[in-house]
Amino acid sequence: MLTVSYSLTPEDLAELDAEARGGWFLRILRTPARGFLGGLGLIVVWQAFFLFPREHWFGNLAIAVFGAFFVWIALDFPGLRWFFHRLADPTAAQQVSFLDGKLIHSSGGKTQQLRWFPERGFKENEKFFFLRTPEGGGLDIPKRAFSSNQQRAFRELLQRKPVSGDSIDCRFVLTETGLAVVYWERSSKSPSSAAKSFPTE
Repeated sequence: MLTVSYSLTPEDLAELDAEARGGWFLRILRTPARGFLGGLGLIVVWQAFFLFPREHWFGNLAIAVFGAFFVWIALDFPGLRWFFHRLADPTAAQQVSFLDGKLIHSSGGKTQQLRWFPERGFKENEKFFFLRTPEGGGLDIPKRAFSSNQQRAFRELLQRKPVSGDSIDCRFVLTETGLAVVYWERSSKSPSSAAKSFPTE
């Protein structure tokens, strides 16, 4: 079992945020999209307060909140990162153990097991290993957390072939239609065997 411990620094978080935003092409595409959403949101808010009848104040308030939500998206969700940081400190000490087919992640006194398949849930750049799980979660581990021996063992783990012959738990229920199809296929091949399999009263 390979285990590494690490903590993310503010510089790491800034680089991960830039990585999540994508390259320059995506940033160029986001600029007009944000401008459109921001302008649309402002128009909706203005209409809610100055154009729509004031006797329907509750509906106007709901429409204004909807427009303000567009403006919030256009401004890149201000306050959302602070809220998530209050829920879980991203700079807290973390520990990850690698086992066959799963990860054991510990942080802030909590431990969880995550399914992980290296052939489908891994990529890297110059500074980080990015691990993604089938459930949509993931871990971003700085490469500095690995010693040279640990990094060698980790890359051996990435190249390891999945074990063949693993059992698969398969459960099903045959419906009346399914039974009729099975009976028809057996009767077409051998009427006597079909009669034995499905006796008639």
